[in-house]
Amino acid sequence: MRLIPEDLQERKVLLMYPIMSTGNTVVKAVKVLMDQGVKPKSIILLNLFCTPNAVASVAKTFPLMTILTSEVNPVAPNHFGQKYFGTD
Repeated sequence: MRLIPEDLQERKVLLMYPIMSTGNTVVKAVKVLMDQGVKPKSIILLNLFCTPNAVASVAKTFPLMTILTSEVNPVAPNHFGQKYFGTD
């Protein structure tokens, strides 16, 4: 059973990741999309909070990808993540 649309490489892809501390998970996710034929310029990363290091790492790895975030802060708000994921 295929869960990814067959024409994914022809679409704009919204990659949603709420809290980005290092950027490592996003880099892995983008590589999975690229393995499916998606070009980085077709990916829009939607993010709530990220650290400067995370956004720099992702932007350096995928310079053609669009990154939209509501806040860049040296400290990622872990309390938000705990509430968001229900792990508080």
